[in-house]
Amino acid sequence: MKYYKSLIILILISFLLFGLITGIDAKKGCCSHHDGVCSYQCPNGGIGYRCCDGTPLSAKCAPYYPQCSGDYTPPQDKYKLYSPPQITTNAATSVTATSATLNANLASTGAPVKEHPGYISCEVWFEWGETTSYGYSTSKQSKSSTGLFSASITGLKPGKIYHFRAVASNGRGIDYGADTTFVTESRASSGVVIYAFDQNPAGRDEGNEWVTLYNPTNESVDIGNWVLETADGERETISEGTILQPGAYYVYTPPYQWLDNSNEAITLSNSKGEEVDKTPVVSDNKNDNRYWMRNNSEWIFGVKELEKGEIWSGYVKNVVDGDTIDVSFGIYGIQRIRLVGVNTPEWYEEGYEEAKEFVNKTCLGEEVKLDVDDREQHDRYYRILAVVYVNNTNLNEKLLREGYAEIMYIPPSEFNPYEWKADYPSIFGTFKGTIKRFYDMSVHRVFTPSCPGTGGHGEFIVFYRPDGTELANATWEGYFNSDYHWIEFDEPFKLKKNVNYTYEIRTGSYPKYIHNHTLKTSGEEITCLEFVDANGKVYYDWIPAIKIE
Repeated sequence: MKYYKSLIILILISFLLFGLITGIDAKKGCCSHHDGVCSYQCPNGGIGYRCCDGTPLSAKCAPYYPQCSGDYTPPQDKYKLYSPPQITTNAATSVTATSATLNANLASTGAPVKEHPGYISCEVWFEWGETTSYGYSTSKQSKSSTGLFSASITGLKPGKIYHFRAVASNGRGIDYGADTTFVTESRASSGVVIYAFDQNPAGRDEGNEWVTLYNPTNESVDIGNWVLETADGERETISEGTILQPGAYYVYTPPYQWLDNSNEAITLSNSKGEEVDKTPVVSDNKNDNRYWMRNNSEWIFGVKELEKGEIWSGYVKNVVDGDTIDVSFGIYGIQRIRLVGVNTPEWYEEGYEEAKEFVNKTCLGEEVKLDVDDREQHDRYYRILAVVYVNNTNLNEKLLREGYAEIMYIPPSEFNPYEWKADYPSIFGTFKGTIKRFYDMSVHRVFTPSCPGTGGHGEFIVFYRPDGTELANATWEGYFNSDYHWIEFDEPFKLKKNVNYTYEIRTGSYPKYIHNHTLKTSGEEITCLEFVDANGKVYYDWIPAIKIE
């Protein structure tokens, strides 16, 4: 009996070994008569296997290798093929009043799990928003293996319900995780907001960066010991006892470089450490007057259009040169001001140091009034164009009269610098001269200013081409015009760049004159050939002040 039992056991072991050897032989012998097994790229993504001569794998070999669609025949297992991915949405984490981290798990990339594994790349991302319509998406991430992944979102509203779901896609299809929600934290209810800030002001950053807070409520708020914190964790504390009145602004300017020019954000927290407001992450690499400012729920980058007719006050923090200063400008922090209508020498020109020193002595550290040019508030460098008053004295005019600056009239402008430098005496007469433009200009009319308290004007003007032929002429229409200083041409004409034109003006009573032989502005150069006054006296340094449009 013991003999028969041992024999039965031996027979069973033999059958088991035979089965294993058969399976191994089947795997090892795959495509042995067809140049072996080779991999290839599936049309819709992934890696498939077949015999190297193109013959599909046999039924014995197919279970060991992933295959592309169409490379199998029954009874091979179709589930050994590539499929759409599988994804699960997980709960959000790190939820604050304005940000959250979204999480998910990629359960399957869609590649078969086999002894010879397949490979297919998936793209995964999140859809999110205040409803199940979502409306926003995170950036797509590429994943070639299963596992957890996440994405951070910012710019959320405090105390709001947000929906989100995970999405995965490969060449075989797309899968959506379940809709999941989270609620952002409620913010400290002070009402104070960050209104604007400049992380890269014109010139040096040290001492010129600024942040403006605004209290839109009807109650005063004690912001003493409140903290402004950068994205890098650098903290600035507002002085104890600082009260922000209803509808008022508070400007904070650290004495050193504090904000980064790229990927910067500012968080405002109250004295309890509770977050009150936070800006988005932004960059500013322009080094000019432009700054970030709040516009309702959005943030925009630029300069704000100032209210027209307003006289602004500020303190001069820095003198850049004879015609440019930096002014602490109320709620708009520190702004670079370009004195309109005048031009002083550049740093490499004679007279630069003298002009800068004159302005230094006149206004550095002083309170100034700014009359902003309402017709053109900013130049192409975003500097504010203005007439600067120091102790009720027009600094722009003083620079001209003291000889530190030249006229630089660039239309459109509400200020006429020729009026600041016009000299007496004045008398009517006939002027002949040349004019050379520094850029092409279409001419419609000419303005001839008068001496104060007079009706001075131009009566006739004519322009000649370089060959002496007449280009255009116009005649004054009298005092019945709404502004009798203008002489208007019937048809506009062009003065071309760097061409010397001759022109004549017959003036009426008491127009303004510039007593120079040559007058050079930013737009043109005028030379006096002769001026013959009403008494027949000839001058070579009398140029009637004009403005061409």
